[in-house]
Amino acid sequence: MAALTSFEPKDVEHIISLPLKLGVWVGAAEDESGETDDQKERHALLAALKSVTRDKNRPQLVRDIAEEALKHQAKWQGWHATDTFKMPDPVPTVKIVMAHAGKPDARAYRIMLYDVAEAVALAYGEFGLLDDKKAGSTMVSEFFDKLIHRVRSETEQGAPQNVSPAEQDALNALKDALKLGE
Repeated sequence: MAALTSFEPKDVEHIISLPLKLGVWVGAAEDESGETDDQKERHALLAALKSVTRDKNRPQLVRDIAEEALKHQAKWQGWHATDTFKMPDPVPTVKIVMAHAGKPDARAYRIMLYDVAEAVALAYGEFGLLDDKKAGSTMVSEFFDKLIHRVRSETEQGAPQNVSPAEQDALNALKDALKLGE
């Protein structure tokens, strides 16, 4: 089992920033509600990463990556300041994880990337049920613990009910890029 400290420092920043970059990208796929959904998507991103840190079913490396991403929130704005309308290519970063940590941890990392992006896609519709005062609360964090491990309520098209077509297209593109069907 590899530790995050076994990676080159420049690689660590790529590894820990990728969940944020992908989450922002999925959130930007449908940005019709402006600042309101951006705030809720940020809360979703925070809650999803916190959920990953507590998930004992995930490898320690993946939990450490989520924890480091949370510790570096001051850098988030710079990490996603580039083109948010173009999917960041996850392949080079996943290859780095695979080279240092092996296939099982790399697969768990890929799954975590997708889970975080999906949580952001679900954020606006799900958080619409919560008022803004609760959006940063433990309630939301607990909600994402359940969300990430839930059996999906799916539509006939196979997409979660409150994910827009644009966000679903983004999630499908991410799933293909991460090769999660394999």
